Amino acid sequence: QEPILQPDWLDQFALETIATNDNYGLTYDYGSLMHYGATSSSMNKKPTMVPKDIQYIETLGSPFIGFYDLLMINKHYKCTDMCKGPSSCKNYGFPHPRDCKKCICPSGYGGPLCDRRPDGCGAELVATDKWQTLKDDLGDRKAGGYPREDFMKCNYWIKAPAGKKSPSEVCKFLPRRCH
Repeated sequence: QEPILQPDWLDQFALETIATNDNYGLTYDYGSLMHYGATSSSMNKKPTMVPKDIQYIETLGSPFIGFYDLLMINKHYKCTDMCKGPSSCKNYGFPHPRDCKKCICPSGYGGPLCDRRPDGCGAELVATDKWQTLKDDLGDRKAGGYPREDFMKCNYWIKAPAGKKSPSEVCKFLPRRCH
C-alpha cells in the first residue's frame, strides 16, 4: 500500500499522555485552531486522520480561534482566576479577564452575559404547533449579487413555548450554482 502521510509529519501523530498534553479538563474540539485538517499531512489529498464519527470530517481544523481555544489559553495563563466571585455568564460562557462584567461566549451566543443571539445575520424564530419552513440562501446575495466566497456565520434561534421542545429538520440544500 502506498504511503499517504508526509514523512516530516510523522511526529505529529505520536500519542500524547496527560503528562505531555493537558487539556485542562475541556472537551475535545475537532474544530480547534490547533487541530489539523483531515488532509493537512497528506501526500495525495486522501485523509490521514478521520474522526470516529465521519460526519465531523469537515469540522477538523479551523482558520479561526474557537471558544475552547480561548478558554484553554485563559486557563493555561490563569486568566480565569482574575475574576473573583461567582460568574453570571450563561450558556457555558466565562468572564472576560479584562472586564469581569462581560463574558466570552461559545459559538451561537452573544451579549454581555451570553444570553442573547449574536449580532449579525440570522434571526430569532418562534416555534408553533405546526411545521414551518425557513428558506435561506447560504452566502450574501444582496440585490441580485453573487454568493459570498468568504466565511459568514449566521445564527438562527428557534424558541419553543415554555415546557415544549421544538423539533427541527433540514429538508434539503440546493446545489451551488455558478455565476
